[in-house]
Amino acid sequence: MRIPALPILVSLARAGCNSPGEGGTGNNSSALGGPLRLTATDVGQGDALVLIAPSGCAALIDGGPTGSGAAIKTYLRGLGVTNLDFAVTSHYHADHIGGIDEVDQGADAVPIAAVYDRGGTCTSATYTEDASRFAGRRLTVTVGQTLTLCNEVQLRVVAVNGNGTGTTDENARSVALKVSWGAFDALLGGDLTGDSPDIESRIAPTVGQVEVYKVHHHGSKTASNQTLVNALLPTVSLISVGKSNAYGHPASEVIARLQSAGSAIWQTEDPATATVRGNIEVTSPNGNTYPVAQGTTSTSFVSKGIDVVPPTVPTALTATAVATSRIDLAWAPSSDNVGVIEYRVYRDGALRSSTPVPSYADTGLAADESHSYAVTAVDGAGNASALSASASAQSFCATTITYKLWSTTTRKLTVRATCTRQPTAKLTAYGDSGALIGAMPWRSASSWYSIVVALPARPACVTVKSDCGGTATSCF
Repeated sequence: MRIPALPILVSLARAGCNSPGEGGTGNNSSALGGPLRLTATDVGQGDALVLIAPSGCAALIDGGPTGSGAAIKTYLRGLGVTNLDFAVTSHYHADHIGGIDEVDQGADAVPIAAVYDRGGTCTSATYTEDASRFAGRRLTVTVGQTLTLCNEVQLRVVAVNGNGTGTTDENARSVALKVSWGAFDALLGGDLTGDSPDIESRIAPTVGQVEVYKVHHHGSKTASNQTLVNALLPTVSLISVGKSNAYGHPASEVIARLQSAGSAIWQTEDPATATVRGNIEVTSPNGNTYPVAQGTTSTSFVSKGIDVVPPTVPTALTATAVATSRIDLAWAPSSDNVGVIEYRVYRDGALRSSTPVPSYADTGLAADESHSYAVTAVDGAGNASALSASASAQSFCATTITYKLWSTTTRKLTVRATCTRQPTAKLTAYGDSGALIGAMPWRSASSWYSIVVALPARPACVTVKSDCGGTATSCF
């Protein structure tokens, strides 16, 4: 484990969700005891992938365009699959969701227990049909979430909804999954984009090298960018594409990038020769080898191996108090041959939380809490680095104004305050617009800080700040 140039129709390349697009435990007795099976079913210009765990649990990732359901059901039932643990909808274009509801209905239905998707809605008729069919069975995925088949095969969500970019482009919002079983890894990412917005480069380090890459967006030149290909170095690339598509899929530059990375390319259909090649079946009896078959052609490949190399130790950890209830951490990113997927944050020796980015905000603290922190990096194979060097910080102190008085006779202001870090803290009073009133000495006999000062006029508010971060404001 490790982690070609015909013009594309621009009006569809950045179309919304109503575009036609470009392009548990199972009881499937006949599928029990078999190999891991990943099949790119031939649905023309679209995507429909079948994943079956060795123990028989089965999932469908996308369902091709409308009318694909019958062929998908025939394929599933031919393998003895009579129900699906779940389906995953990568995004809401019709060439990916049109056939999913068809699989779930009819006398020959293969019922789907749950459907995972990006959430939200879409205005297309195809989406409406699916949403109605699976009402009550839809679940929204999040980045970092892991789905499993028979507790054997892991499907980790590495992208959904543009990973925080705020994009409204339907392709860029695709759900992308890293599938792992032993030494075998695959990336399945719908129509994920690699140009604008570039989601592929965001996920490349967390995915790392894979055995199989289901090529994004049917080989469109807007996807499979060099950064992603360099990170994946896929041994096998599967392209689900229609022989008569009008989009120039697969693009010649994408084919060249994949071939330069040493990847063997398999296509469901071939626009260059206008031929149908059929389903592409990837099977693996143990995760170490995986034959790829299409019709009478079959080639066996060897997995790159189970990764045992941990990430480098995170460095330059800093801890900085920013509030009475918060300490911010930051550190230099780690590197790893399969990609770092998370950092684990330890506080005073105990696991506090995890984060996919090299920073963390420790919140909910009380004033003047002192803590020591360290972090480890974890890669896509589950290897963890050693602990980083520690860093310590103390949350801001709390400052309270306990008394204030303005004398109209003497035109003097009296202010008293306390601080959780007294008597060592230094307090200073300020008036309106931050005007300095003066330092507030510690009065040991009274156990408070106070100042009495003559002013031209009474300020509307008084603010007391401490050198340990605490701030309090009180208005007349």
